[in-house]
Amino acid sequence: MKTFRFIGMALVAVLMCVNFTSCKDSEDSPSSSSLIGVWEGIEADSWSIVPGSHDEDEEWWTDSPDKQTDNGVDISNYRIEFNSEMFYRIYLYNEISKMWNLGGVGKWSVSGKKITLVSYDSSDNKYDEENPDEYNILEHKDSKMTLEYYKNTPAGENYRKMTFKQIATKDEMFDADDINTGDSSFDINAKIKKEYPSKYIGKWKRSSSEAMDFIENGGGRWWFNYGGSWETEYIEDNRITWFVSNGILFIDEGEGNVGNEEYYVYNVIKVTDSQMVLENTGYIYTEDGGYDDIEMDLKGELTTLTKID
Repeated sequence: MKTFRFIGMALVAVLMCVNFTSCKDSEDSPSSSSLIGVWEGIEADSWSIVPGSHDEDEEWWTDSPDKQTDNGVDISNYRIEFNSEMFYRIYLYNEISKMWNLGGVGKWSVSGKKITLVSYDSSDNKYDEENPDEYNILEHKDSKMTLEYYKNTPAGENYRKMTFKQIATKDEMFDADDINTGDSSFDINAKIKKEYPSKYIGKWKRSSSEAMDFIENGGGRWWFNYGGSWETEYIEDNRITWFVSNGILFIDEGEGNVGNEEYYVYNVIKVTDSQMVLENTGYIYTEDGGYDDIEMDLKGELTTLTKID
Protein backbone atom coordinates (compact mmCIF):
# COMPACT_ATOMS: atom_id res chain seq x y z
CA MET A 1 0.00 0.00 0.00
CA LYS A 2 1.31 3.37 -0.96
CA THR A 3 1.95 5.64 2.02
CA PHE A 4 2.78 9.29 2.70
CA ARG A 5 5.84 9.07 4.85
CA PHE A 6 9.35 10.19 5.60
CA ILE A 7 11.66 7.57 7.12
CA GLY A 8 14.01 8.61 9.95
CA MET A 9 17.17 6.72 10.79
CA ALA A 10 16.89 4.71 14.00
CA LEU A 11 20.21 5.88 15.39
CA VAL A 12 19.37 9.51 14.82
CA ALA A 13 15.96 8.96 16.39
CA VAL A 14 17.57 7.77 19.60
CA LEU A 15 19.82 10.82 19.72
CA MET A 16 16.92 13.11 18.90
CA CYS A 17 14.95 11.77 21.79
CA VAL A 18 16.82 14.18 24.02
CA ASN A 19 15.79 17.43 22.35
CA PHE A 20 13.27 18.53 24.93
CA THR A 21 13.63 21.59 27.09
CA SER A 22 11.65 23.67 29.47
CA CYS A 23 10.04 26.99 28.67
CA LYS A 24 10.20 28.05 32.32
CA ASP A 25 13.24 29.58 33.92
CA SER A 26 13.23 27.38 36.95
CA GLU A 27 15.48 25.08 38.86
CA ASP A 28 12.42 23.19 40.09
CA SER A 29 11.34 19.94 38.53
CA PRO A 30 9.60 20.81 35.24
CA SER A 31 5.96 19.99 34.67
CA SER A 32 4.81 18.28 31.49
CA SER A 33 3.12 21.52 30.37
CA SER A 34 6.42 23.39 30.63
CA LEU A 35 7.99 21.02 28.10
CA ILE A 36 5.30 21.30 25.42
CA GLY A 37 6.67 22.91 22.27
CA VAL A 38 9.52 22.58 19.79
CA TRP A 39 13.16 22.44 20.88
CA GLU A 40 16.47 22.59 19.03
CA GLY A 41 19.81 21.05 19.92
CA ILE A 42 22.83 23.25 20.65
CA GLU A 43 25.74 20.92 21.37
CA ALA A 44 26.57 17.55 22.91
CA ASP A 45 29.43 15.83 24.69
CA SER A 46 29.64 12.05 24.61
CA TRP A 47 31.75 9.01 25.19
CA SER A 48 31.35 5.31 24.50
CA ILE A 49 33.07 2.00 25.10
CA VAL A 50 32.26 -0.91 22.79
CA PRO A 51 33.30 -4.44 23.81
CA GLY A 52 35.83 -6.27 21.71
CA SER A 53 34.71 -8.99 19.33
CA HIS A 54 35.87 -12.40 18.19
CA ASP A 55 34.93 -13.75 14.78
CA GLU A 56 36.01 -17.41 14.55
CA ASP A 57 35.39 -17.59 10.80
CA GLU A 58 37.65 -14.64 10.07
CA GLU A 59 40.06 -15.65 12.83
CA TRP A 60 40.56 -12.19 14.19
CA TRP A 61 40.27 -10.75 17.64
CA THR A 62 40.04 -7.16 18.86
CA ASP A 63 40.41 -6.00 22.42
CA SER A 64 37.94 -3.56 23.87
CA PRO A 65 38.92 -0.09 22.62
CA ASP A 66 39.71 2.83 24.84
CA LYS A 67 36.99 5.27 25.72
CA GLN A 68 35.98 7.16 22.56
CA THR A 69 35.15 10.76 23.42
CA ASP A 70 33.52 13.43 21.24
CA ASN A 71 32.91 16.83 22.80
CA GLY A 72 31.34 20.05 21.55
CA VAL A 73 29.35 18.42 18.73
CA ASP A 74 26.90 20.74 16.97
CA ILE A 75 23.41 19.17 17.14
CA SER A 76 21.40 22.10 15.75
CA ASN A 77 20.10 19.84 12.96
CA TYR A 78 17.96 17.95 15.52
CA ARG A 79 14.59 19.19 16.75
CA ILE A 80 11.78 17.59 18.69
CA GLU A 81 8.18 18.53 19.37
CA PHE A 82 6.35 17.53 22.55
CA ASN A 83 2.58 17.92 22.40
CA SER A 84 -0.12 17.94 25.06
CA GLU A 85 -1.20 14.40 24.14
CA MET A 86 2.18 13.19 25.51
CA PHE A 87 3.30 12.28 22.01
CA TYR A 88 6.67 13.35 20.60
CA ARG A 89 7.83 13.85 17.03
CA ILE A 90 11.45 14.19 15.87
CA TYR A 91 12.54 16.46 13.01
CA LEU A 92 15.81 15.98 11.11
CA TYR A 93 17.38 18.64 8.88
CA ASN A 94 18.44 17.49 5.41
CA GLU A 95 21.40 19.52 4.15
CA ILE A 96 20.72 18.50 0.53
CA SER A 97 17.02 19.39 0.33
CA LYS A 98 17.34 22.22 2.91
CA MET A 99 14.17 20.95 4.57
CA TRP A 100 13.16 19.52 7.94
CA ASN A 101 12.06 15.91 7.51
CA LEU A 102 9.89 13.88 9.86
CA GLY A 103 11.73 11.35 12.00
CA GLY A 104 10.83 8.97 14.83
CA VAL A 105 7.83 9.21 17.13
CA GLY A 106 6.77 7.89 20.54
CA LYS A 107 5.35 8.65 23.99
CA TRP A 108 6.95 10.88 26.61
CA SER A 109 6.57 11.61 30.32
CA VAL A 110 8.35 13.60 33.01
CA SER A 111 8.73 12.75 36.69
CA GLY A 112 10.88 14.84 39.00
CA LYS A 113 14.04 15.69 37.07
CA LYS A 114 13.82 12.76 34.72
CA ILE A 115 12.28 12.53 31.24
CA THR A 116 11.30 9.14 29.86
CA LEU A 117 10.79 8.38 26.17
CA VAL A 118 9.15 5.27 24.76
CA SER A 119 9.73 4.98 21.03
CA TYR A 120 7.20 3.55 18.59
CA ASP A 121 8.56 0.59 16.59
CA SER A 122 6.80 0.65 13.22
CA SER A 123 8.26 -2.75 12.26
CA ASP A 124 6.50 -4.41 15.24
CA ASN A 125 3.57 -1.96 15.26
CA LYS A 126 3.92 -1.28 18.98
CA TYR A 127 5.65 0.92 21.56
CA ASP A 128 8.94 -0.40 22.89
CA GLU A 129 7.79 -0.40 26.52
CA GLU A 130 10.58 -2.77 27.59
CA ASN A 131 13.39 -0.44 26.49
CA PRO A 132 12.54 3.16 27.45
CA ASP A 133 15.21 5.86 27.31
CA GLU A 134 15.63 7.98 30.44
CA TYR A 135 17.35 11.35 30.64
CA ASN A 136 18.34 13.24 33.80
CA ILE A 137 17.67 16.97 33.73
CA LEU A 138 20.93 18.57 34.89
CA GLU A 139 19.85 22.16 34.28
CA HIS A 140 16.55 23.85 33.46
CA LYS A 141 16.99 27.58 33.20
CA ASP A 142 16.66 30.54 30.80
CA SER A 143 14.73 28.52 28.20
CA LYS A 144 17.53 25.98 28.02
CA MET A 145 17.82 22.42 29.17
CA THR A 146 20.88 20.26 29.75
CA LEU A 147 20.21 16.54 29.74
CA GLU A 148 22.31 13.56 30.70
CA TYR A 149 21.97 10.04 29.32
CA TYR A 150 23.81 6.91 30.41
CA LYS A 151 23.26 3.29 29.45
CA ASN A 152 25.40 0.21 29.96
CA THR A 153 24.37 -2.88 28.01
CA PRO A 154 26.19 -5.88 26.50
CA ALA A 155 26.31 -3.93 23.25
CA GLY A 156 28.29 -1.10 24.82
CA GLU A 157 28.52 1.65 27.42
CA ASN A 158 27.28 5.07 26.31
CA TYR A 159 27.15 8.51 27.89
CA ARG A 160 25.81 11.79 26.46
CA LYS A 161 25.32 15.28 27.85
CA MET A 162 23.27 17.53 25.59
CA THR A 163 22.00 21.10 25.69
CA PHE A 164 18.83 22.31 23.94
CA LYS A 165 16.98 25.59 23.62
CA GLN A 166 13.36 26.55 23.13
CA ILE A 167 12.83 28.08 19.70
CA ALA A 168 10.12 29.85 17.70
CA THR A 169 6.69 28.39 17.09
CA LYS A 170 6.38 25.59 14.59
CA ASP A 171 4.60 27.73 12.01
CA GLU A 172 7.44 30.27 12.12
CA MET A 173 10.33 27.86 11.93
CA PHE A 174 9.19 25.32 9.35
CA ASP A 175 8.73 26.11 5.66
CA ALA A 176 7.93 22.58 4.45
CA ASP A 177 4.32 21.71 3.68
CA ASP A 178 4.67 18.25 5.20
CA ILE A 179 5.01 19.34 8.83
CA ASN A 180 2.37 18.60 11.44
CA THR A 181 0.21 21.63 12.23
CA GLY A 182 -0.82 20.30 15.63
CA ASP A 183 -4.50 20.58 14.66
CA SER A 184 -6.64 17.53 15.33
CA SER A 185 -10.37 16.92 15.11
CA PHE A 186 -10.26 13.14 15.03
CA ASP A 187 -12.59 11.35 17.47
CA ILE A 188 -12.01 7.61 17.57
CA ASN A 189 -15.32 7.12 19.40
CA ALA A 190 -17.45 8.89 16.79
CA LYS A 191 -19.99 6.74 14.98
CA ILE A 192 -19.08 6.00 11.37
CA LYS A 193 -21.55 7.44 8.86
CA LYS A 194 -20.25 7.36 5.30
CA GLU A 195 -20.66 10.46 3.17
CA TYR A 196 -19.29 11.44 -0.25
CA PRO A 197 -19.23 15.26 -0.41
CA SER A 198 -19.02 16.72 -3.92
CA LYS A 199 -16.11 18.99 -2.95
CA TYR A 200 -13.84 15.93 -2.68
CA ILE A 201 -14.74 14.52 -6.10
CA GLY A 202 -12.11 15.06 -8.78
CA LYS A 203 -8.50 14.34 -9.65
CA TRP A 204 -5.97 15.42 -6.98
CA LYS A 205 -2.25 15.48 -7.72
CA ARG A 206 -0.17 14.03 -4.90
CA SER A 207 3.19 14.40 -6.63
CA SER A 208 4.52 15.23 -10.10
CA SER A 209 3.92 11.61 -11.15
CA GLU A 210 0.84 10.46 -9.18
CA ALA A 211 -2.73 11.66 -8.74
CA MET A 212 -5.71 10.30 -6.79
CA ASP A 213 -9.06 10.42 -8.59
CA PHE A 214 -12.04 10.47 -6.20
CA ILE A 215 -15.26 9.39 -7.93
CA GLU A 216 -18.88 9.66 -6.79
CA ASN A 217 -20.16 7.16 -4.21
CA GLY A 218 -16.69 6.38 -2.86
CA GLY A 219 -14.94 4.96 -5.90
CA GLY A 220 -11.61 6.08 -7.28
CA ARG A 221 -8.42 5.22 -9.13
CA TRP A 222 -4.79 6.25 -9.50
CA TRP A 223 -3.50 8.34 -12.41
CA PHE A 224 0.17 8.36 -13.45
CA ASN A 225 2.11 10.96 -15.39
CA TYR A 226 4.17 9.41 -18.17
CA GLY A 227 6.20 11.97 -20.10
CA GLY A 228 3.79 14.82 -19.42
CA SER A 229 0.60 12.87 -20.10
CA TRP A 230 -1.72 11.60 -17.35
CA GLU A 231 -2.89 8.00 -17.84
CA THR A 232 -4.85 5.45 -15.83
CA GLU A 233 -6.06 1.84 -15.99
CA TYR A 234 -9.31 0.33 -14.75
CA ILE A 235 -7.94 -2.68 -12.88
CA GLU A 236 -8.45 -3.88 -9.32
CA ASP A 237 -4.89 -3.07 -8.24
CA ASN A 238 -5.42 0.52 -9.36
CA ARG A 239 -8.59 1.17 -7.38
CA ILE A 240 -9.13 3.72 -4.59
CA THR A 241 -11.97 3.67 -2.05
CA TRP A 242 -12.86 6.69 0.07
CA PHE A 243 -15.50 8.24 2.29
CA VAL A 244 -15.93 11.10 4.77
CA SER A 245 -17.31 10.67 8.28
CA ASN A 246 -17.62 13.44 10.89
CA GLY A 247 -15.35 15.63 8.78
CA ILE A 248 -12.59 12.97 8.66
CA LEU A 249 -11.38 11.56 5.34
CA PHE A 250 -10.86 7.79 5.01
CA ILE A 251 -8.81 6.56 2.02
CA ASP A 252 -8.02 3.01 0.94
CA GLU A 253 -5.22 3.33 -1.58
CA GLY A 254 -5.96 0.06 -3.34
CA GLU A 255 -3.37 -2.42 -4.56
CA GLY A 256 -5.56 -5.49 -4.43
CA ASN A 257 -7.40 -4.88 -1.16
CA VAL A 258 -10.79 -5.70 -2.70
CA GLY A 259 -13.10 -7.01 0.03
CA ASN A 260 -10.50 -6.20 2.70
CA GLU A 261 -10.35 -2.41 2.68
CA GLU A 262 -7.84 -0.71 4.95
CA TYR A 263 -8.42 3.02 5.21
CA TYR A 264 -5.84 5.58 6.21
CA VAL A 265 -7.53 8.11 8.49
CA TYR A 266 -6.89 11.83 7.84
CA ASN A 267 -7.88 15.04 9.56
CA VAL A 268 -8.92 17.46 6.83
CA ILE A 269 -6.95 20.62 7.59
CA LYS A 270 -8.19 22.42 4.48
CA VAL A 271 -10.20 21.64 1.36
CA THR A 272 -10.93 24.18 -1.38
CA ASP A 273 -11.71 24.02 -5.10
CA SER A 274 -7.99 23.78 -5.82
CA GLN A 275 -6.22 22.31 -2.79
CA MET A 276 -6.63 19.70 -0.05
CA VAL A 277 -4.37 19.46 3.03
CA LEU A 278 -4.57 16.24 5.03
CA GLU A 279 -3.05 15.35 8.41
CA ASN A 280 -2.37 11.67 9.07
CA THR A 281 -3.86 10.54 12.41
CA GLY A 282 -1.67 7.43 12.59
CA TYR A 283 -4.70 5.12 12.48
CA ILE A 284 -5.87 2.49 10.02
CA TYR A 285 -9.60 1.70 9.87
CA THR A 286 -11.21 -1.55 8.72
CA GLU A 287 -14.91 -2.29 8.83
CA ASP A 288 -14.29 -5.66 10.48
CA GLY A 289 -11.69 -4.60 13.04
CA GLY A 290 -12.30 -0.91 13.64
CA TYR A 291 -9.31 1.32 14.38
CA ASP A 292 -5.73 0.12 14.72
CA ASP A 293 -2.78 2.38 15.65
CA ILE A 294 -0.28 0.51 13.47
CA GLU A 295 0.78 3.65 11.56
CA MET A 296 1.78 5.87 14.49
CA ASP A 297 5.10 6.63 12.79
CA LEU A 298 3.01 8.67 10.31
CA LYS A 299 1.03 10.62 12.90
CA GLY A 300 1.09 14.36 12.24
CA GLU A 301 2.47 14.06 8.71
CA LEU A 302 0.81 16.50 6.29
CA THR A 303 0.03 15.78 2.66
CA THR A 304 -1.00 18.50 0.22
CA LEU A 305 -3.10 17.51 -2.81
CA THR A 306 -3.62 19.89 -5.74
CA LYS A 307 -6.67 19.74 -8.03
CA ILE A 308 -5.95 19.05 -11.70
CA ASP A 309 -8.14 18.63 -14.78
